[in-house]
Amino acid sequence: MMGAPTAADLGLTALAAECRGAALLTNLAGTRKLWAGTPLGLYEQSGSGWTDRTRAASTYALGTDDRWSFAQFGNDALAATPSAKIQRSTSAAFSDIATAPQAKIVVVAKDFAVALNTSVTTDTWYCSAYLDASDWTLAVSTQCVTGRLVSTPGAITAGLRFGDDIVAYKERSLTIGRYVGAPDVWRWDVISNEVGCVGQEAVAETSYGHVFVGVDGIYLYSGTATIQDLSKG
Repeated sequence: MMGAPTAADLGLTALAAECRGAALLTNLAGTRKLWAGTPLGLYEQSGSGWTDRTRAASTYALGTDDRWSFAQFGNDALAATPSAKIQRSTSAAFSDIATAPQAKIVVVAKDFAVALNTSVTTDTWYCSAYLDASDWTLAVSTQCVTGRLVSTPGAITAGLRFGDDIVAYKERSLTIGRYVGAPDVWRWDVISNEVGCVGQEAVAETSYGHVFVGVDGIYLYSGTATIQDLSKG
């Protein structure tokens, strides 16, 4: 364990309201963009300020505890929150993906966008069509499917890509999703039914694997069946 690097003041002006999530995403050309979300809008860093990229139809209305989750799919920036359909920006303003669910978390892996903890049920996962983050119409032919993680109790609290796989966390469990092709598309196997993650921003990808905060400590998942408890030294 070591301290974080010294923070540097980038000189950015304040957002219009409280930040409810942010991410630095890189597109296929290698261009990096800093996105941030508030309870009412989505913004892109522009110089020392922020350009409003909120959808044209209306502002958002995030719940008290809702946050934004961001992911890059090719040249598309995706943003998810429980109170709106998944948002997509190809160059400027975001807009609703008409067929997409509302979701707490969006992750990109194996050429799919995958939503976790959706408005259907909090234990539901849902993946886009293969190679198309704009298509969420359920069809085995496009490999757009959905399912539930019911082997362990509770809602999905966090999710993060792990190589070509996806790790879905609950408060006291860790489940790995692996692409297996149609008709199931993703197979989910429980790695732990004792250790999980407390929230979507309490897990980080490192060179050693996922480091995450659980109810009882800080843990490392490195891709094996053993989860290391870092809080015990």
